Amino acid sequence: MAGTGERFEPRGLEGAGRALFRATGDEVRVRLRLRPGARWIAEYYITEHSVEHDDGSLEVTLPTARLGWVAALLLRVGHDAEVIAPAEAADAVSDLARRTLAHYR
Repeated sequence: MAGTGERFEPRGLEGAGRALFRATGDEVRVRLRLRPGARWIAEYYITEHSVEHDDGSLEVTLPTARLGWVAALLLRVGHDAEVIAPAEAADAVSDLARRTLAHYR
């Protein structure tokens, strides 16, 4: 195969020495309660304002550009995480769960 003469700079995977998330100032801040099975979220993603609770749960604020992304993340962890605020984020999780369940019926 002949080359095209075009060159590019490989970007690699996001997170390989670069931030996974870049704040723009337009983010929605989603307040979550993470039970022990979902605490990895606070270690893997950028969070703000964390509060440790006696029951082992962690309350954090997760900035996001898309509520749908948070909904998909929370479906992965099931009942180990819950949305405290805003209501729109809780609604997005419920809506995605309904649509996903309907897909498998």
